[in-house]
Amino acid sequence: MRAQCLYLATLMLCASVSGARADAEQPAPTTDQQKPALEEKAVVPEQKPPPKKEVLLVGWTGDHFAIQSPDGSFLFQPYGYVQGDYRIYTGDGVPPNTFTLRRARFGFQGKLDKYYEFAVLADFIDTNSRLLRDAYVNINYLREFQLTVGQFVEPFGQEVASVGVTNIDFVERGLTSLLYPSPAGAFRSPGAMIHGDIAGGVVSYWLGAFNGKGSAAPNTTSEPEVIARLRLYPLRFTGIDLLKGLAIGGAYGHGRSRALSNELSFSGATPEGAFTFFPQLAINGPVWRANGEASWAMGIATIRAEYDELHQSRNALDIGFTDLGEVKARGFYVNATFLLTGERRPENGQPRPSSPFLSPGGTFGIGAWEVKARYSYLWAKAVGDPANSFPDYQASVDEFSAGLNWYPTAVVRYAFDVNVYRQKDAATVGGAVPQTFVVILQRVQYKF
Repeated sequence: MRAQCLYLATLMLCASVSGARADAEQPAPTTDQQKPALEEKAVVPEQKPPPKKEVLLVGWTGDHFAIQSPDGSFLFQPYGYVQGDYRIYTGDGVPPNTFTLRRARFGFQGKLDKYYEFAVLADFIDTNSRLLRDAYVNINYLREFQLTVGQFVEPFGQEVASVGVTNIDFVERGLTSLLYPSPAGAFRSPGAMIHGDIAGGVVSYWLGAFNGKGSAAPNTTSEPEVIARLRLYPLRFTGIDLLKGLAIGGAYGHGRSRALSNELSFSGATPEGAFTFFPQLAINGPVWRANGEASWAMGIATIRAEYDELHQSRNALDIGFTDLGEVKARGFYVNATFLLTGERRPENGQPRPSSPFLSPGGTFGIGAWEVKARYSYLWAKAVGDPANSFPDYQASVDEFSAGLNWYPTAVVRYAFDVNVYRQKDAATVGGAVPQTFVVILQRVQYKF
């Protein structure tokens, strides 16, 4: 019986194989009845995994809170800083000792569609001018050729154009900052500028045209203030860390003033307002300024130096519409900082303490400690016409500063400065010369 079953199974298997071979040898069907079946089989979609859903990136970058698209094309960052000071003055005619809220600025910055960068910033304690500080768009298709339009810092002077106010070495900038464009408007003015970084940042340039009259202020003449600036990092790619941070550069600016608009020469008040060493005079006609600058960021130490010169015409201001002598001013500074705790100091930034005062884990450290020193000098002269009641003016002042910076975290800084001014000529505010003024400045700064 078993043998018979095996025989029958063998016959069935052979028949099946023969039938399959016969079907394979037959031509493919071509009747109209078979075509729809073939076409329907051809359009069966390929099974693919569902696309991943993109999620916005939200969080703290270490410097700012940020919202960013996954591909980085869109970025939105609230940012700002608060600076509270306590100031002690000594000398004839100085202001009273006082607490003051120096700056309280808040705004937004970010990026739209990858190439369009923007910033809007306001200062909420400014009572002397408009609240607006920054309001601009920067078009950044090419790093070598960018276009900025709006209101922003005029690119003149190392302590403004290269170092932000939250990262300057001292509580206040040096005496040379009095010669920068638009100091009464936080060194900002409406305008347009092309700029870029060439050869990986070895060469940086800026060329802009501005109203030159301060924050959100219209021009008073038909001639814009033109600023050109160049900064070089000649040793950036040497491979020697000590030399990479060496930078040299300079700038030139030219504009025009108008006496009928009540425009005055530069302010001779010291940056913290201790006294005024040179009066403001009516000006009319061309204005030009130039500077040379250098800095060397060596990690734990930095050295900065700068020379500035300003010429402001006084055309047709004498009797009979003749010219008075122009207002001339020259100044320079040299300063140095050194981090005692060994952190690295960026060229424009705060060090990140290796041992924060209070870390997220609840442990205590000493933060980062930095010592600093500066010497600055400023001279000014204006030749008048004493016979017609326009006196001559000439004055100079120098400053010795020393102090300490403490960074308990990367976003908080405490600064302590002692400034000693030597006034050798008659001051607009002050007693008999020679006069020495001592100013002690303390600042607590928080930025986000």
